[in-house]
Order: sequence, then structure tokens, then C-alpha cells
Amino acid sequence: MRKLVLPLIVAAGALAACQATSNPKPAANAPMPKTAAGADAPKLAYPATKTVAQVDDYHGTKVSDPYRWLEDIDSPATHEWIEAENKVTFDYLARIPGRDAIKQRLTEIWNYERYSAPQQYGGRYFYTHNDGLQNQAVLYVADAPAAKPRLLLDPNTLTADGTMALKGYAISENGKRIKRPVVVTDDAVLVGFREDAYAAAL
Repeated sequence: MRKLVLPLIVAAGALAACQATSNPKPAANAPMPKTAAGADAPKLAYPATKTVAQVDDYHGTKVSDPYRWLEDIDSPATHEWIEAENKVTFDYLARIPGRDAIKQRLTEIWNYERYSAPQQYGGRYFYTHNDGLQNQAVLYVADAPAAKPRLLLDPNTLTADGTMALKGYAISENGKRIKRPVVVTDDAVLVGFREDAYAAAL
């Protein structure tokens, strides 16, 4: 029995050495991973962002704010900066392997008809509906549960890219007016409509 102990110890040590060799730890300065095509992952070259000499004094404490100019979201300089940043982002995303397949699968999953729960005011029924691939849900009104609905407000028509969404509205108790429907754009700007703006549609 003692003759078997030494060979078993040697075999166990050799096995452990093989496992350590087959699963080496990556070096701290390991190169970027390869893409599916075998090429190195692209390096991102971000556009330079200018700084300004903006310093605020808060009760004797000086606080530098070199990027204050970016808070003006409507300025041409800010728009130019956003476009440059977006170009870096979308150029990188366009080179990700399998992106088209992911987009196709997500489109298939999202393509189903959706309704909100109806709300009744003054004998009329209000609800939103999305046919499946519409960017935003559309607000409808019907005079009865089985009646043909009428389109009341379609946020998809408010912008060319369909990025305005109907996030809130209130119906008057008699069901004849929408009380200030609120539409939110892609940059979080709220747009309010007059209470009587859609009275004719009701």
C-alpha cells in the first residue's frame, strides 16, 4: 500500500499543473478582445470638448464649472457637440457583430397590439392603442364599448421621428374636453395643449 502513495502524489501534482496551465489568468495589460471577424476592437476617439473660464463663488468657496456652456441645450455649439458625440457612439455600435440579428429579434418580440385600460367620462370611453410597431401609443375615444373609435391625439404625427410621447392627460367629467394633455419630447421638454384644443374631436 505504501508503494502506491508516492505515485499517487506525483500524479495529483501533475494534474494540478496541467489545469493551471490550461486556464491561465489574463495579464493586466492583455490586448483588446477580437471581434467576430477577428479584428481588434475599434478604439474610440472622442471629440475634444472645449472648456470655459467659469467659476462660481458659493459663500467664499470657488467652484469651477468649465462645461457650463453645455447647459444651453439650444445653442449651436451644444448641438454641434452632441452630433460629434453621437457619431462616435453610432459608428461604434454599427460595428458590433450580431447587432442586426438582435434588432430583428427585438422587433419580432415588440410587434404585438397593445391597449390601455379604458376610462369612462360622460358616457365616452378613452384609451390608448399601439398597433405593435408604432413609436408612441395613440389616444382614442369611443361613444360606447362596441362603437367605432375616433382618433383623438396621435403623438407620432407631432415630430418627423416620432419621439414625442403622450405621458399624461385628464378628461373632464362630462367627457367633452381634454384637460391639458402633456407631451414629452426625447430631450424631456414638456409641451402642454390648451384645454379646448381637442374639444371638436369629442
